[in-house]
Amino acid sequence: MVDAFKKFVKRELQLENQKTLLAVSGGIDSVCMMNLFQETGFKYSVAHCNFKLRGDASDGDEEFVRKLAQEYGVEFYSTSFDTFAYSRDEGLSIQMAARKLRYDWLRSIKEQSKANSIATAHHLNDSLETAIFNLAKGTGIAGLKGISPKVEDVVRPLLFATKEMMKEYAAAENLKWREDESNKSIKYSRNFIRHQVIEPLKKKVNPSIERTFQETAERLRATELVFAQHIQSLKKQHVSSEVDHTKINIDWVKSGSEIPLVFELIKEFGFSYKQVKEVFEGSDLSGASHYSENYWLVHDRKQLVITERYLSIEDTVISGSESEVNDGNRKLEIEEGDANSISIVKDPIYAFLDKSKLKFPLQIRSWREGDKFTPLGLKGKKKVSDFMIDQKIPVNLKKQVRILTSEDQIVWVVGMRIDDHFKITDKTEKVYRLKLLKPDA
Repeated sequence: MVDAFKKFVKRELQLENQKTLLAVSGGIDSVCMMNLFQETGFKYSVAHCNFKLRGDASDGDEEFVRKLAQEYGVEFYSTSFDTFAYSRDEGLSIQMAARKLRYDWLRSIKEQSKANSIATAHHLNDSLETAIFNLAKGTGIAGLKGISPKVEDVVRPLLFATKEMMKEYAAAENLKWREDESNKSIKYSRNFIRHQVIEPLKKKVNPSIERTFQETAERLRATELVFAQHIQSLKKQHVSSEVDHTKINIDWVKSGSEIPLVFELIKEFGFSYKQVKEVFEGSDLSGASHYSENYWLVHDRKQLVITERYLSIEDTVISGSESEVNDGNRKLEIEEGDANSISIVKDPIYAFLDKSKLKFPLQIRSWREGDKFTPLGLKGKKKVSDFMIDQKIPVNLKKQVRILTSEDQIVWVVGMRIDDHFKITDKTEKVYRLKLLKPDA
């Protein structure tokens, strides 16, 4: 067990010359992890969370781990939570509330104890249970591979070991631990999978299911790396992030087999796989909208346009002395100079204006129904709403359009077109230039 532990840690985690904060509950798994760190001489400290979910038993767990840390001569940190109250106040399940409380606290202790990482005692059976749970709920490659050995600052140094190995090791080392009776209840999804799914599979299909899964998980991790590289390549080719929206080109999608790739490109915005399929399977028309919790997606011909779902921007005032202003999540760069010293750039993100025609302060606001202006190069007035139709602006981007005004006269439909009355002419002496910056500018 010790040799297998060393090999796994060296191959997957490289913890030998670092300090690790061990999350120790007092159960057999975390006690075995603690003992393995002790035997190998790796530098570590111990942290215990008392969730106050099992009355005196929870307090007993805390005291047990405290004494064990004293016996091993290592730093010990503990805290307690009113998990029920937090769950109620935050609208979370008990399990999710406990998880958030645990990791937030562990990360603060990691900094305090100057540890490099946080170790949890998840083992191979936990990983298998996770994969089955994810499969039942719906998942991709990432979910099918179970638990990863390392995610950010959290490591799982026991993923090489089965539950049976842990029991044998604990018996051989004469270890003591605390039993959590809730682990036997099949009302919890994990326990149901453990007792009602995996155990029958071991008896009737594959007695070595944990090891078989371990090999499968390793292959899936390798597959995931190749897949992730391909997705990054697709992002570079087809995804563009603008000032207030993201556009995804989809003219490369020729068959249903490519739909999962599109989903990978937009899943960070919270859209479901079903929603992505609807875009391509005939139930969706160009111009149709889909919503996630925080984002709005519009299928606009050969592209998907994603904006924030709830965006409220207050009016912005420009006094005339600024070199830069923020307008919501946009930023405008401002410059002025003599007409003969400023180079004109033909790009809608720029507005080159005759300063003598402007009355300060200027105002940037959202467009309103009935707003009219004279687009550069035209003579007659046009409704801003009609202008946006002509420009084929997707419906969600219309909500984002901002107007620069001078004494209530529209000067610039920001990022699109200036009003012809404010353009530079041969008589212009001073030019007032605005530039809509990109997000990373």
